[in-house]
Amino acid sequence: MIGIKHILATFQINGNQVARRLNISRQTVSDWINGKRKIPKERINQISHFQEFEFVDRELFSKILSDVEEQKVIVAYYDYLSKRDSKRVIDEVYGVPYMENPHEEDRDAEVEILNTLLIEEEKDHELKKAEALIYGKRNYSNTINSTLYKELLTKLNKICVSDDKKKISLLSEYLNSLTQNN
Repeated sequence: MIGIKHILATFQINGNQVARRLNISRQTVSDWINGKRKIPKERINQISHFQEFEFVDRELFSKILSDVEEQKVIVAYYDYLSKRDSKRVIDEVYGVPYMENPHEEDRDAEVEILNTLLIEEEKDHELKKAEALIYGKRNYSNTINSTLYKELLTKLNKICVSDDKKKISLLSEYLNSLTQNN
């Protein structure tokens, strides 16, 4: 999904509101949202300075987002809500002031999802590296020398460090499918 489209949907802001705040036509914003026009850097700068988007990486507005990037936008939304809605209260028992964040649990749940996605992304990256080593991609020779073999084993070990039999089984199936395809 195009970044600005996901960001606006997540923050519950529509294109008309953006157009009004930037003093531009609704059609221009609609074209950005639908990928018909690129967002000029000057406009990305302006949009990224909207109070709501304080925690959003400005580079995300104009690109196609990965699952991880989409989740980062959701976390940024909860960061914004937390900053906006948190209030200082006094502990009734100890009389000590603290910040009460009504969005803390929701934010923590979204961060957990983000962390899971990051782990999966890293595993996919490691598998691709292992596949490159196995098949001699990236200018490796077809014969795996001892250095490459050790690197491959190290990368596979990173994936298999847990005792999760399902993950190990999936890895085994994946490696078997790679060898059957060649």
